[in-house]
Amino acid sequence: MQSEVHMRAAFASAYAALGAPKGLAATDHTQLAMLLDSIEAQLPDAPYSVVPTSFDPHDDGLRAFPRSLETRWTSAENFFLNVGARGIMMRLPLFWQMEPLLFAAGQMAGAPLFVCDQSNMPLGAAAIRTAHMDTVVTDAGDAFAFSDYLVLTGAVAPKAWLVVHAFDAHSWDTPAALVDARLAQEVHLFPGIPVLASCERAPKVGAGFHACNDYRVDINETARLTSINDEDPLPLLNYDTEVPLAASGTCICGREIFVRA
Repeated sequence: MQSEVHMRAAFASAYAALGAPKGLAATDHTQLAMLLDSIEAQLPDAPYSVVPTSFDPHDDGLRAFPRSLETRWTSAENFFLNVGARGIMMRLPLFWQMEPLLFAAGQMAGAPLFVCDQSNMPLGAAAIRTAHMDTVVTDAGDAFAFSDYLVLTGAVAPKAWLVVHAFDAHSWDTPAALVDARLAQEVHLFPGIPVLASCERAPKVGAGFHACNDYRVDINETARLTSINDEDPLPLLNYDTEVPLAASGTCICGREIFVRA
């Protein structure tokens, strides 16, 4: 593992490539906002995609966060392949801009993508029943609302759910109605940036989460994230999420389990 000194030097080179001033590092919300403000003018012409730094379009702290054009949602790809998804229904908020990642993940799994507005539950139910949209990707709030709707109307339930939680959400709960479905859960720092994911071998509600492949997770009262993906154009260095996290033993797969503290 690289020492922090070497990491800081490598990350400083990445920041310089983005045109950021010297001395800044993505170590907390304030520093990150300053970094993103300093490179904002370059982003439209830079060879990167961008994601919003908030799940709320009305957030005054909203910024554009650069990502590699080669970024893939590999955990979603693997889940779709594992469950044999025939069709993928995206019910995530459109503001999150997750369609390109999901479309590419669906292509890798050989499954078409159908985008359904969260407010149109009858259309979503019809797509499950008649168009083989057997795998739903949505956020936690909609997972509660949509699963309730399907139960109350006696509609056909999807066989699989991928539920995305915002890292700074008050809880990472999922509905009990999903207990009999194939379930994957992810916690995203920003939309499209998963940092924690449920284990494929212990995917049930409340089983906790593992760190995803692109970030190291450390705990100092709150969760601290460090980028370990060399292709990350704006790496995070011991980034304080300000979200309380706790280690909760070892999973049956041998990896460390994290839970919301």
